[in-house]
Amino acid sequence: MRLVFVRAAEREHWVLWTFHHALLDGRSWGLLLREIFAFYDAFSRGEDAELPRPRPYRDYIEWLRKLDHEAAKPYWQGVLSGFRDFNLGASIAGWNPTGTSFTIGNLASGSTVVLTNGAQASNVFWQVGSSATLGTSSFFSGNILALVSISLGTGASLQGRALARN
Repeated sequence: MRLVFVRAAEREHWVLWTFHHALLDGRSWGLLLREIFAFYDAFSRGEDAELPRPRPYRDYIEWLRKLDHEAAKPYWQGVLSGFRDFNLGASIAGWNPTGTSFTIGNLASGSTVVLTNGAQASNVFWQVGSSATLGTSSFFSGNILALVSISLGTGASLQGRALARN
């Protein structure tokens, strides 16, 4: 796990936090962020945070074990009927993933990534392999996390943040 604190401007600071997925799963990550922001809010008001005691993770695992997955299938098949593609609320035109890189658009044409169904750039993270490239005149909404580099072509715009480790 790695934490980096960056002073971007006089009154603007960033915290970059990287960790292996084995340390925090999707459920734990959300709970941890909720607690961090509760502590931050209380601290900014000069108060102590009062957090409820969380339920043990083993309760969640036990609940999962008790679920009847076969009985739930017809329900979810009905709810999801009519969906041709599951894309986590994002529509990607011109997406061209190659190997460990992530490319939006190309030098000849602009492309657009649009968030739908209430998704916002502040809560969407696109974790890519080694690098990401936004082609000329492309528009991207979300936060891009890459291991090596992120580059934007001429006229490309990013609504969100680009975070590269190296």
